[in-house]
Amino acid sequence: MAEGETMGVKTGYLTMLKLRDEKGRFVKGHPGYGGSLDSLARILNEAQSRKIRCVTCGKLITGSKAYRGRKYCSIKCRDADPEYIRKRNESANATAKKLAIKPNLVMDVDLAYVLGVLFGDGSVSKQAHIRLECHESSENFADSFFKALQNIGLNPSKKLRFIKSNWNKNGGSMMWSVVATSKRFEEWFRELSYDKLENMLSTNELMSAFIRGFYESEGSYTMYCRKNKAGWSTPQYKICIRNTDLQLTHLVYSLISKLGFHPTLYEEHGKKRGYSYILYTIQLRRKQEVIKFLEYIKPSIKNKPSNRDKYVGGE
Repeated sequence: MAEGETMGVKTGYLTMLKLRDEKGRFVKGHPGYGGSLDSLARILNEAQSRKIRCVTCGKLITGSKAYRGRKYCSIKCRDADPEYIRKRNESANATAKKLAIKPNLVMDVDLAYVLGVLFGDGSVSKQAHIRLECHESSENFADSFFKALQNIGLNPSKKLRFIKSNWNKNGGSMMWSVVATSKRFEEWFRELSYDKLENMLSTNELMSAFIRGFYESEGSYTMYCRKNKAGWSTPQYKICIRNTDLQLTHLVYSLISKLGFHPTLYEEHGKKRGYSYILYTIQLRRKQEVIKFLEYIKPSIKNKPSNRDKYVGGE
C-alpha cells in the first residue's frame, strides 16, 4: 500500500470531510479526532455510497459533497437555481437594512457599557460587525451585552456556536456569539479616541458602566490564603484587570481612581508558545475596596472569587 493511502483511498482526500457532532466536536474516525486510517476509510466509503441529484441539472453527486448534503454539483448550477437566487437576494436586503441602522450615539449608561466591552473582549470589524464571543459558561455576560445593544437601537443576534482556536487543545470550544451590524456605529467607533472617550464619561454613573463592561471582559476576582509556620493566613482578596494597551489601561486606571478607589498599576512580562508579551495590570487588594468595587459596578459575571488562587504554598 502506497504512503498516504488506505484501502485504496488517499488520506489527503479524507481531510475534506468536516464531521462534527451537535456540540461541535470532531466525531470518531475524523483526522481531528485522531482515529485510525481504517476508520477514516469506512467514513469515506459511507460518503461515497450516498447519492444525491443536483437540483439544477440532475447530475449525480457523490463523495464528500454528497456526505455534506450539497444540493449542487458546481457553483454554476448553484447560481442558476432561482430558489438560491431568491434567498441570496433576501439575505443581501436584510444585510443592507442592518447596515443602515442608526443607533443612539449620545452617551448614556448602555452605550458606555457597550464601549467598555468592545475595548475589552469585543470587536468592531471593517464590515461593521459589532461582535462579542465569550465562553458558554458566561451566558449572563452575553445576555447583558445583548440587552445593551438593543437599548442603543441595534438589532443583535445571540447564538451558541463552535469557535476554532489554535490555543485550545481540542481545536476550539463552544462560545456564545453576540453580533450586531451598523455602518454608522462602525464609523463613529473608528473616530473615537481615548481622550474623547474620557471627556464623554463625565459622570460617576457613566464611568461605572464603562468599567463594568471592561472588567467583565478583562478582569478577574480571586481569593487566596498563604501557608506559614503558624498555619493558613487570613484570606486575601484581589481584583485584577489586565490589558496589553498601555494607553487604554491608563484610562481605566484613571476612571477607577476618580470613583474613589486606590488601584495599583504594574507590568507583567511573560512568554507563551514562543511569543513574549507585556500585560499592564490594574489591581485592587484591600478587602473593603474589593467588596465596595463589586457592589458599585455590579458586574454580571466575575462577582464571586475564583478558586484558581485559593491556596498558595501548601495543599
